[in-house]
Amino acid sequence: MLLRKKNLSLLLKELFPAEEKALYSAYKDIKISAHLALLEDVYKELGGLGDKIPFTNEHPELSYNGLIIELDEELQFNRYRAITLRSPLYDVMPWFPAANYKLYCRRYESECTKAGLAFGKWSSPSAETFFGKSSEGGEFFGNGSAEWKLKAFTAFVNDFTPLCRKEKLLRLSIYDELLLSGSRISLGKILLSPKKEHVPGFLKFMERRITALNIS
Repeated sequence: MLLRKKNLSLLLKELFPAEEKALYSAYKDIKISAHLALLEDVYKELGGLGDKIPFTNEHPELSYNGLIIELDEELQFNRYRAITLRSPLYDVMPWFPAANYKLYCRRYESECTKAGLAFGKWSSPSAETFFGKSSEGGEFFGNGSAEWKLKAFTAFVNDFTPLCRKEKLLRLSIYDELLLSGSRISLGKILLSPKKEHVPGFLKFMERRITALNIS
């Protein structure tokens, strides 16, 4: 949802006065990093076709002083992303919230389904090039969703960035919880309608996450 990302960008101005351009890891970065086999294994496990692995090498929406911040919303949490999270890649990334993300994939796939059945979200010609023809919308028997697989694999590729480039990557989930005034509230709910009283707690949450990233 664009609204959440817009509000996140506005809140982050309290910590970072200016954004800067960055890039996620590219194929050439991963190839020379000795992690290419991990990438190929996950591509095949997702049902990837042929040897041409999809790479976008896209610019992150939010990046500051060598730090990429990615907000993961409903479409990122499903059985296919869970497959990528089983990769040994995450054993060498202690800063990555793998346990939480695996939990979110199990707990919130129904939310992904609600948001992800439209054309372009369940399937697309580009996704089917790499992962084959999708099953009917919402049907996981057979091939399931080619587009969900492509989105999960793209996130997995992007997770290589701190191992291959100078940038660090901080993933935030809409299902992350903050403790504000004695009550737990999800980050997604805060970002839908940020209130003035949310700001100090949000900034402390971000500072903790960034500190943990830097000392890992």
